Amino acid sequence: MLRRLLLAQRGAISNRTPTTGLRRRNISTSIFGYTISGTPKHIKQPRPAGSQRKGLFGGAGEGLGIGIAILLSIHIFFDHGYNWSGTWGPSMLPTLNASGTSVIVSKWYRRGRGIQVGDIISYKHPIQGEMTTIKRVIGMPGDFVLRDTPGKGDGTMIQVPVGHCWTVGDNLAASRDSRMYGPVPLALIKGKVVAIWNDWLEMPQPVHNALREYNDSEDVQDAAIMSKGG
Repeated sequence: MLRRLLLAQRGAISNRTPTTGLRRRNISTSIFGYTISGTPKHIKQPRPAGSQRKGLFGGAGEGLGIGIAILLSIHIFFDHGYNWSGTWGPSMLPTLNASGTSVIVSKWYRRGRGIQVGDIISYKHPIQGEMTTIKRVIGMPGDFVLRDTPGKGDGTMIQVPVGHCWTVGDNLAASRDSRMYGPVPLALIKGKVVAIWNDWLEMPQPVHNALREYNDSEDVQDAAIMSKGG
């Protein structure tokens, strides 16, 4: 009798159809009055439709999404955040070297937003539009400034018009600035120089406004020292 049961069980298993694409099927038999039911371990569950495709392209799609996010962040940072550029020429000596110095420009100050007298700005040249210039602001709209170099000319003062600023280089003798081409439209301002990078092995040095508030006692003391030295 046991032999018949084993043969019957073997026949039931051999008559099974392939499991590919079929639902999970339980197999049961009875031995000595006990019913045994279950699913053979070698029968694999069919994968849901599209799961194989997800396995092949899921990793690549995730990597592509991360790459796009990184590129977008870099674009936003350089287009709306900060930019760096090298300097050339002696017009801003001794603040900026004639060469070998890089500056970090904050674009938050574009079009003159938040710019004050004493700030160093980067702007498009009002005559040569393809050229970028770095100068210091010495006059904002409504301010009166000396038109010519101090000690030269007839000492004419002019008022900076609305929507413009007056710029000069720290090295007046070697700078071409508003004294030559007049007031600069605020719309041409690309940003404000916030740091100087003289050496790649060192940290950038922050740039502070060069102007200070007027102090009667300090100025009188400085004048007295200068008069004694003369």
